[in-house]
Amino acid sequence: VFYSPWLTAAGAAALPLALGTLARFLLRRADRRLDAHADLSRYATEIHRTNLGLRALLLSAYAVLVYLLHWPLFVSHSLGLGGVLIVDRVAMLLPVLIGLGRYWAAAYPADVRLRGSTWTLGKFLEFRARTSAGTVLAPILLLSAAIEGLMRVPAIERSMVAWPFVEWLVYAASVFLLYVFAPLLLRAVWQAEPLPAGPLRAELEAVQRRAGFTCRDLLIWKTGGGRIANALVIGLMARLRYVIFTDTLLERMSPAEVGAVRGHEIGHARHHHLAYYFGFSLCLVLALTWAQSMLAPYLTPTRLGATFAELAGGALTLSVLGA
Repeated sequence: VFYSPWLTAAGAAALPLALGTLARFLLRRADRRLDAHADLSRYATEIHRTNLGLRALLLSAYAVLVYLLHWPLFVSHSLGLGGVLIVDRVAMLLPVLIGLGRYWAAAYPADVRLRGSTWTLGKFLEFRARTSAGTVLAPILLLSAAIEGLMRVPAIERSMVAWPFVEWLVYAASVFLLYVFAPLLLRAVWQAEPLPAGPLRAELEAVQRRAGFTCRDLLIWKTGGGRIANALVIGLMARLRYVIFTDTLLERMSPAEVGAVRGHEIGHARHHHLAYYFGFSLCLVLALTWAQSMLAPYLTPTRLGATFAELAGGALTLSVLGA
């Protein structure tokens, strides 16, 4: 199999550079069209189409880097990071992360125009890194580290040799622990703060009591001028469950409207949507594990880490780029 470390390094450097340059060109073209037609809806549609195209481009380019230029092999052998917990995973995703950063920098003017946001470029990039890449990347890395760490325990490693189904149990336990403790992680990543005491909090707590719903806390997700109105509930267990509102939503809605949003979030929990998400994630991880074990005999050594790299890169690309 042909492998050139220099060619691979060049490809990894070219990916984010090309994405940022193309994004800047396409978004500036959309700006010029808006100036000509003054139609914000057409502008929003063009931005959406541009996002879709850039997603496909980034994912395709990253697949070429992983499978044809053997980027995981470069990280594990040429850089000597193979087996270094988490560090090797971050290095595998570095071209995608840098590419996303360059895209966000190019997309900043469009975001300001569409949302009317007041944040600076620095605040915009920080918010995107924390709430988008951080939200997707941190769970992926923690799940990978948990699985790899458990598999390095001698007793578990021996059990996996004797009973192959133990590997599936390791994956299931890792996904479960991730879902249980994810709210604490996301609260820290999003820098969410408790909703201050006052009439609004009292009204929301009253809504919870009438619905028989409990959670650990009500939080404010500060966007720093981003003008993003949203709310969500996170957490499988009541003691580690949070309901989060963005500052824009609290500023623009009346207490009654916020209470209605709160009722919607309670509905997600009461109808077990969080448990469904956990079940879907568990089935997906187990299905991918099975597929990887079936394909393992046909993968060459140069594909080491390729499955993780492509899946994680795809999750980042599809979940983050258009956010």
